[in-house]
Amino acid sequence: MDDNGAEQGVVLWEIVFVGFSLHTLYHAKAGDPIFGEQENEMGIADHLQEVQLFAKKFQLERTLRRVDRRVDTLIAKLEEVTDGRLPDELVDDINIVAQDMLHELKNDIAQRAVFVSMPERNIQVWDLLVDPLNWFGIDGNAPLQPPKTVEADFKEAARSFAAGFSPGAIVFTLRATEGMVREFYRIVIGRAPSNRAGWNKLIKDLRSENCPEHIATRLNKLRERRNKVMHHGKREPEEWDHQAANRVLQDARSVIRAMSRYTATLEGLK
Repeated sequence: MDDNGAEQGVVLWEIVFVGFSLHTLYHAKAGDPIFGEQENEMGIADHLQEVQLFAKKFQLERTLRRVDRRVDTLIAKLEEVTDGRLPDELVDDINIVAQDMLHELKNDIAQRAVFVSMPERNIQVWDLLVDPLNWFGIDGNAPLQPPKTVEADFKEAARSFAAGFSPGAIVFTLRATEGMVREFYRIVIGRAPSNRAGWNKLIKDLRSENCPEHIATRLNKLRERRNKVMHHGKREPEEWDHQAANRVLQDARSVIRAMSRYTATLEGLK
């Protein structure tokens, strides 16, 4: 996560390159170049900085706490070498710090939640991952707010979509949308719905309270989609692919935005 608590992505190439840097440092020997001698080449100091920057970017606190100062000290010593080659007296220090960095990175990363994503899909749902309220057009002070469980389900839907697991994205989107419908019901009707009440009952009650028809119609469309998901039957590929998952996400987004606007007008009438 970044400083604002948002999800932060890492490109697979970055992980591969850090591994290459650690391997280079672990096997460093006297006479190796300290800095790259040609464009796009890297020396020992560059590889040290690469691993250090990776740990800082992803806030790997344990790694930074254990090796950050040692790396800074080594880089300072390397910068003082006049011939640009790794001196024999620093080889052991470089090898040892590389081994320690690898050990600390393994421990640090083991505590981090990781999911693999497809970049072209990740872009489509990135805002949902980092700022769900903004993605749905919900102001922080708006009457309709997603409960934490609903927010978590939408994030799980976004992760599933980004990873190429479209069925999971559909299921979690519909599950989260039901949570938003129940919250909408509580505001419009004035009481929480029964835990046993299904979508059909919720929509019927909302219509009886003059809920805008365009909202009820869109909710009913998602209800029908939910029924197909939850009930066993023939599974048509086109109902579960990337396009289908994207449609469900966008339909949910559209109706939640409409519900948010409507609850805001109700608040204004009080």
